[in-house]
Amino acid sequence: MSIRVLVLSLLALTAAPLVAGERVGVHVTPSVAFAPADLQVQASVPADEDSRALEIIAESHNFYSSSVIQLEGDRAPKSTTVEFRSVPVGLYSVRVVVKGSGGKEIGSARTEVNIIGR
Repeated sequence: MSIRVLVLSLLALTAAPLVAGERVGVHVTPSVAFAPADLQVQASVPADEDSRALEIIAESHNFYSSSVIQLEGDRAPKSTTVEFRSVPVGLYSVRVVVKGSGGKEIGSARTEVNIIGR
């Protein structure tokens, strides 16, 4: 396994603030897998009355999949899990984006996942 793959595989999640002191988070399992892989993406979204939608995206050079979940502001669940099935070989950017009214991005988080061939 190359150093680049190892480093990207071990990247911790990165998050952007939604509001002061609270962060959107993302955790993907597995972070390295053989293709085709089933990815479990868990998004953590702090309660916020402006939250209207959560978009979860898995993207590489040759693959794109996303899921949009409607949120009910501060009554929305703090954790949401989405599964992407049969994901092909590639280095993936997995992002979660929280959107407010009008579709404006109000918070996001990102991590990397590596799906390798057999």
